[in-house]
Amino acid sequence: MANSLHDVLHIDDDASFTTLIAAQLLPRGFRVRGLNDSRLALAQIAERQYPVVILDLDLPHIGGLELLAKIKAYDSSVRVLVLSGATSQKTVFEAVRAGAEAVLFKPLESIAALATALNSAFAQVDRWWETLEQISRSRRQLIGAISVK
Repeated sequence: MANSLHDVLHIDDDASFTTLIAAQLLPRGFRVRGLNDSRLALAQIAERQYPVVILDLDLPHIGGLELLAKIKAYDSSVRVLVLSGATSQKTVFEAVRAGAEAVLFKPLESIAALATALNSAFAQVDRWWETLEQISRSRRQLIGAISVK
């Protein structure tokens, strides 16, 4: 991993849990900001442009599945990893259908599984930006070729 840290927003109403996850992920290259009020999530995502979000499903105010849909409606490129104690098969299916890239369950046996999912999410983000850059280069070349004629 490069010297820079990947920024992640972790939305969970349990402040001690978000603090613990942040401390465990920092040495693995992730700077995690815990957010314990789901009502503030979209504003934080818009303000800080978080490319990856860790999301609990069992949240007061705005439920996790509803918030997941709102995040994806705001910016479908945001990668959302669900980390929740809500483990029914129906809930997992609904989360994936709503756009979650991965679903992990509390309690985590090891932080390694979450770190692996985060690395995969950031690899997707990187590929997305590389594709956009390739498209932009191709368009510039095409415009240059047309203007030369």
